[in-house]
Amino acid sequence: MKLVPLQTGDLDAVFALWARAHGVAAERMRQRHEIMERHFGYPGFEGFGAYLGGGITGFVYGFTGLPGQWWYERVRALMPPEMAREWLEDHFEFTELAVDPAHWGRGLGGRLHDEILAGRHEPRALLTVNADNARARGFYERRGWVPLLEDVRLVEAGPLLWVMGKRLA
Repeated sequence: MKLVPLQTGDLDAVFALWARAHGVAAERMRQRHEIMERHFGYPGFEGFGAYLGGGITGFVYGFTGLPGQWWYERVRALMPPEMAREWLEDHFEFTELAVDPAHWGRGLGGRLHDEILAGRHEPRALLTVNADNARARGFYERRGWVPLLEDVRLVEAGPLLWVMGKRLA
């Protein structure tokens, strides 16, 4: 497996893999593609693609979380002020991690996870995971992430989520 830094030109392949990993039809998720395109231009953006046999089989990306960003503001509104000051100031937003389902269970996700966090300058990282995805929650918990908020929604009709945090320094 080869890990390669993601570039803007990788967006279509990354999005197609995201749709496959989430079991959704890519053509029904164009808004998600637009969101990912914006993310690639955010301050502190960093991402890696995992390539096996010539094609992308996994990816991870994130960026520096800042006031004014959609996710930052939604999470801040849900957190008690003291928690928001502790966790949201100077954090890395661990935005996406996906592995092609055909390659699950081979350590790709763990390698991508560790690679993206290894060089970050922020002292902590945050992410959201679907509350009903015990497999993903366990993956993150085994890597030192702790639940900060459980069973919250970032949008009214959205899924229940956990907001998790990890100290990096």
